[in-house]
Amino acid sequence: MRNVALASKYRTCLKQARQAITAGAPDAAAKWAEFVSVADSVSGKGTVPPNRTARIKARLAAEMRARKISPRPAVAAAAPTEQASPAPAA
Repeated sequence: MRNVALASKYRTCLKQARQAITAGAPDAAAKWAEFVSVADSVSGKGTVPPNRTARIKARLAAEMRARKISPRPAVAAAAPTEQASPAPAA
């Protein structure tokens, strides 16, 4: 039964990634990254054939390139943190 759950998650992530990429959504790169992670996991376990996941990832990557979407999700720049200086010795 666990293969059914994995395959379902794979299909769901694939649909979400496809919709985000074709719509040009701002979260398309994040959906792509999530799909790649799930696809690698599922194909590694043998639930979905590895060649199928590779083919689908390649087609989605080509679609992203055609739409000028970076495959890396945007990461918010972290503000520099100030480190507390040690207390002066008395």
